[in-house]
Amino acid sequence: MRIGLIFLSLCALLLSLVSCQKESLNDLTTSKSDTENQKALPYYNSCDPLELAKKYAPEFRLHPDEQYKPSSAEWFLDRAHMRFDRLNASDYQILNVGTISESNIHNRYKNGQFSGAGYRSDFFLQIPNNSNEHNTRKGNIYTTKIYVNFRNALFSNDLEIQYWIFYPYNGPMWGFGEHEGDWEHITVRLNGQCGSIKKIYYAAHGSEGKWYYPYQIQFVGNHPVVYSAINSHASYPYTGKTHRNNLPDDHTASGGPIIQSWSKLEIIRSDISTPIAGWNSSQIKNWVKFTGRWGEIGIISSGPFGPTVKNGLVSDTYDHQRLGIAFYDENNGYDFHNSTTDAPNQNINLKSRRGWKNDDIRSVRIFNAKNGTIIRLYDSPSGSTNDDYTIVQVKQNILSTSGILIPTVEHDFENSYIKVDHYHDNGLNGKVSRIEID
Repeated sequence: MRIGLIFLSLCALLLSLVSCQKESLNDLTTSKSDTENQKALPYYNSCDPLELAKKYAPEFRLHPDEQYKPSSAEWFLDRAHMRFDRLNASDYQILNVGTISESNIHNRYKNGQFSGAGYRSDFFLQIPNNSNEHNTRKGNIYTTKIYVNFRNALFSNDLEIQYWIFYPYNGPMWGFGEHEGDWEHITVRLNGQCGSIKKIYYAAHGSEGKWYYPYQIQFVGNHPVVYSAINSHASYPYTGKTHRNNLPDDHTASGGPIIQSWSKLEIIRSDISTPIAGWNSSQIKNWVKFTGRWGEIGIISSGPFGPTVKNGLVSDTYDHQRLGIAFYDENNGYDFHNSTTDAPNQNINLKSRRGWKNDDIRSVRIFNAKNGTIIRLYDSPSGSTNDDYTIVQVKQNILSTSGILIPTVEHDFENSYIKVDHYHDNGLNGKVSRIEID
């Protein structure tokens, strides 16, 4: 009888130990996999681009003290008015608040510029200075959409999926640097067209973004985690302080609002040949075509251009996979002036375009360019060929970290990559007034 009781006691003890061990393992698994944030994660097994976009869509984590939260683009447009920038004069009023719509945002015309054609324009969207201004700045997180752009990595077959998020306001850092409108993004690059994640670009402050490999990134299932810095909304794969040399540091933290973007996706562009189930380019909304700034143009800080204008600009050239054409005020690539991309139909009048200076450019450096790109530089603001002008033809793809230098815009020049033809009258160095790119 005593032996039987001892045996039963031992069995009960063993069952208790197994149960406790099982509970401990479950607790450990819960801690490691962040189950709370993985509730009902969908399963994807498809090479359809949209399904891939859902599979790898990020989880955005805002700072717990963030005041300026995201919204949909449409929510912001309902509360903004459209204006046209004029240097040293009052801006033109184009569309009043509450009147911007799909039928008019892309077809406004002023001073030779269209609001939905060409490259960058001087139109801008502004939050009215009224009693609703502060509430509009705070955004509306419940309306947030994540806007998707599909493209191939330049000179490769790797698929890139960009995820864009919009904030109506970029808050102050060190008491300055605030501005209306803030477009942020990450770029997920896959191995091939249907493979695993190769690396991810986290955008930050235009040129400060970086590429990270999967082992450097936190994931919730297949979804990369993006920590949004307070006020600036710059994207990072980690929490804490990011030192920015002589600029205000960025701060990210856990514990704030979470946006699981895979249920909020909207395609705004696709440059790939692979068909997307249930989608075609006719579904692109007209606000995507807007060429102006999403925010007031100021003396120190201005609102950003939209994602289809920013697409492939300086942030992604840091992987040397996007084109950058840099202009300089001295010969041989000294004294940086400004830069742009090879986006077609660019007509930059340096006498009237903010951020550019007339009669200063003397040299050019091309970092990344597609074969067939044409760059024209004119002495005449109208592009007349009755005065000096220079035509640069890209003869083969350029993919160079140091760039191909055109030491002066005033002489003929040719190598295996480019051909420069200068048409001389009385000199073009330091006299460029117009740039065209096709």
